[in-house]
Order: sequence, then structure tokens, then C-alpha cells
Amino acid sequence: MTEGLSPLLLFTDKALKQLIKGRKTQVLVEELDELRHRLGISRDVLVARLWRLRAAEDGRFRDSTALRGLGVGIGEWTQDGGAHLRSWPLYINFDRNIAPSVFRVLPKQDRLSARTAFLDSDWVLGGGQENKATFWCEAGLSSQQLSERLLVEGAVSSAARPDGSAFLYVIRSLSR
Repeated sequence: MTEGLSPLLLFTDKALKQLIKGRKTQVLVEELDELRHRLGISRDVLVARLWRLRAAEDGRFRDSTALRGLGVGIGEWTQDGGAHLRSWPLYINFDRNIAPSVFRVLPKQDRLSARTAFLDSDWVLGGGQENKATFWCEAGLSSQQLSERLLVEGAVSSAARPDGSAFLYVIRSLSR
């Protein structure tokens, strides 16, 4: 119960409203990192709070442009310069529930190799050098075969990358 309550207490509705108020675009990874530092919360609390929005009955925040067409997760840098993606917590909110394939695999496989998930990408998680990259990815409903391709932008925090350190990543749909 504490795990469910702490994100609500530490990342309040007021802070959430300030993040999304009047936005016409999706939030960026840099904004989430800055908010996390300002509130003094962990990556886990931040993403868990966003995840709780998906379960909220009233939908007052999750339908905001700032939080639609968006996936937010946590990864960890590895010794070889790659990264593993954690299966929890995850925030996934894509139109018609058609999400990039990585979000179909992650809930079933903790510590997924990012290079496996983002092959042929200039993005650092796919083995490239860019903290932010635009690329096409397979997408679909979680209960069905992949059916579409989405143009997305992937971004990671631009902080140092020591082995084992955690980071936030954001995948946002550019196909609207």
C-alpha cells in the first residue's frame, strides 16, 4: 500500500498540473528529469505516479496533450556501453492503445537489452551515439500482432553514464 500511496504524496496533483498546464506538445525527458530533481523524488516515484494516471477513473490528466502519445520508462547503463530497460514502472499512453513494440515486450521481460529493442537506430539505446533520435518502429495493440509502424522520437537523459546508473527515457509518437 505504501508503494501505491507514496507517488501520490510526493508528486502531487498540483505539481502535475504545473507540468501539463496549457501544453500543446508532449513532455520531454529533460522536463521530467528537472521536475524529478525539483520535487526531490526518484525516477521510480515519478514514473509510478504517471502510471497511476492510467488507472485514474476521471482521466483529467492522462488525456492532456502533454501525456498522450507517450511512453516513459527507466533503464540502466551496462558495462559495455549499452543499456537494459526495466519492466516496472512504465507509463504507456498511446492513441488507440497502439504502442511501440518495446512496450509490448517489456512487461514480460525485465532488463530487456535496449539494443535488441531498438535495432538500426541512431539512438544511443539502439547502439548509436544520439541522446535523441527519430525513427520508425513496429507498433500494435498489446493483445494482437504488430499492425502499424509509428514515427517516434526516443530520448534519454543527457547525464553521465557510469555502469549501473539509472536513467529516464521517453518515447513519443510523432505520428498523429
